[in-house]
Amino acid sequence: MVARDIPGVLALQQRYLRGARPPGDEARDGFLTLRHDALVLARMARSAPQVVARDGDHVVAYALTLVPALRGAFPDLASMFALLDALSWRGSPLAAQPCYVMGQVCVDAGYRGAGLFDRLYAAHRALLADRFGVCVTEVAARNARSLAAHARVGFEVAGAHDDAFTGEAWRVLVWDWRGDPASGGPGEQPV
Repeated sequence: MVARDIPGVLALQQRYLRGARPPGDEARDGFLTLRHDALVLARMARSAPQVVARDGDHVVAYALTLVPALRGAFPDLASMFALLDALSWRGSPLAAQPCYVMGQVCVDAGYRGAGLFDRLYAAHRALLADRFGVCVTEVAARNARSLAAHARVGFEVAGAHDDAFTGEAWRVLVWDWRGDPASGGPGEQPV
């Protein structure tokens, strides 16, 4: 992601935020829960690669990287980070493993069904596998489309919690690249 992509990422995010569309559309197509701002996106871009797909100059999909050092920039995710700090994965504390959080992933409706979601995540593996062995994300339990897409890519459920502030039930998902020969290595993948 370059600076010129930030307005496009924010516009795409705004279209799919929870409550922006009718409930039936959200149930069928999925939704986003966290609102970013331009300053936070710029900080995220400086800290790690951010993957953006464009059709010409138009941002049509993105997958954001949230490294542990930036967790303080997201007070709305405090309950998720508290759970991650306490969660074990494959016999050791998740917090002690080389992991980052998927900061958000979104594919515009007109570009779905062509494998773009999978390619966004493949690009993450290619760009970050030499630095991190585990990608962690959190998906609302009622967001069936996103849960299914993450499972297809390789994520496994590692935990669950209810957010007392929002009342939303969440699933914590982990994609463990260690020992996976398909994890790739450094380099950029086209999306």
